[in-house]
Amino acid sequence: MDYLPDTNIITAMLKQNKEVWQKAKAIERTGNRIYISTIVYYETKRGLLATQATQKMKQFNLICQRYEMIGIDSEKVLDEAS
Repeated sequence: MDYLPDTNIITAMLKQNKEVWQKAKAIERTGNRIYISTIVYYETKRGLLATQATQKMKQFNLICQRYEMIGIDSEKVLDEAS
C-alpha cells in the first residue's frame, strides 16, 4: 500500500515528530512508497514562505527530495486518496 500524507503529517515531520518519522521509516522498510501531493506541497510551501521559516524550508526541500511528488489531477487519484 502506498501512502499520501496530508499537510498535518508533513508539518509534523518538519517539527521533528519522532512518532511520525518512525512510521514513515517503517513504511519505507516494507517497500511501500510515500508520495507528496501537489496540494500538500502548495499548502506547506505557502505556509513556510508566509512565516519566513527558512530552516524549515530547507527541511521541506529535503523531504520533497525523499518522496516523489504526484499531481492530483484526476478523479481516480482523489478517490484513492479519500
